[in-house]
Amino acid sequence: MTKNTGQRIWLATVLTMAGLAVFFLNHGAGMAAESAGASAPSQVRMDVDRTVLPPVLADDAAVDAEQDDPLPPDEPVSPAPPPEQATASAQQAETAPGAESARAPESTPVPAPKPAPKPAPKPAPTKGAPGVIRSIALETSPDGLVLTVSCDRPVGKADTMILSSPARLVLDLIGPWRFNGPNVLRKDKGPVRHVVVGAHPDRMRFVIHFRDTARAAGTPVLEREGNTLRLRASVAR
Repeated sequence: MTKNTGQRIWLATVLTMAGLAVFFLNHGAGMAAESAGASAPSQVRMDVDRTVLPPVLADDAAVDAEQDDPLPPDEPVSPAPPPEQATASAQQAETAPGAESARAPESTPVPAPKPAPKPAPKPAPTKGAPGVIRSIALETSPDGLVLTVSCDRPVGKADTMILSSPARLVLDLIGPWRFNGPNVLRKDKGPVRHVVVGAHPDRMRFVIHFRDTARAAGTPVLEREGNTLRLRASVAR
């Protein structure tokens, strides 16, 4: 009984001393923290820009000069050559060997296509030159005939007349004319036997000869169409 009581007293003493030790330790740490907080300044710490600033110039003129000249100090600016020297240098560069090859090739102008040549117009008949008779054609029927004369120009004045013993019908183209074809146009049947073409100094004459008892009746009619002249006549027996 006595032994147990002594152990309990010893244990209580140890616990009491341990509690006191913990108390004093905590109390000392709190006081140290308060003293450190009191000694520190109550300001927010700012970040410091560690960039090296250029030296301050002596006057405002130096500052303006530095702003106008963007080149660094170690790259001096060469003075511009005078206008005469620049022009001479440009001319030397143009006349130097290989300068032509350095130039950009000039574009060669493409010639415009030539228009297709127009056919030459037919020459107009020369004034005073004889007209040309190109062709002669004759059509007949039991009661009529048509003599067609094609020329190189419009026929001007023309006359007709009726002759008898033998029966004939005459057509005259007034003026100088020429005809290179045969001077006789024959018909195998019908009221007309043949047509004789004769050239005279002042006219070209066509004489229509009738067959058997046929003869021209009424008044012959002349029709003009461009360079063509037609003689129409009625035939009677």
